[in-house]
Amino acid sequence: MKPTNCWIVVMRTFILLTVSAAVGWAGLTYATVTRIPTVEVVSAPQCATAAEDWSATLAAHGFEVVRKDRDAPAAGAPCLTGRAAGFDLEGAVPAADVERLIRKRPRGISGLTMEGATGDQALTLNRDGTRSAFTPPPDKG
Repeated sequence: MKPTNCWIVVMRTFILLTVSAAVGWAGLTYATVTRIPTVEVVSAPQCATAAEDWSATLAAHGFEVVRKDRDAPAAGAPCLTGRAAGFDLEGAVPAADVERLIRKRPRGISGLTMEGATGDQALTLNRDGTRSAFTPPPDKG
């Protein structure tokens, strides 16, 4: 028995729709997983140069940077801050540390700071108010 033209058209349409749906789903999943993280950088006027340098470094590492200026910080507050994926950033935290923080999302950490840090080693801003060296858990693999 020979298939009719109508049957061939129906099968081709079904296959085309199935493949299109699979490709669309894969594209949506890829876009969701690989979306570019945004870092909001806020600085006081006296830290504008540091904010520009940090913003350029973050952008070079693939972050989307949104700059905001503010008045002089309150006493004791850092003049350069940021926010990324719900985490607070104080000072020019290295981009690699920001990437690891977002990727690992360690529990008990509200952000990272460079205030009081030695060298390029960021400190964690722990939810209990303490600070410690930022050492995210190793990659599983």
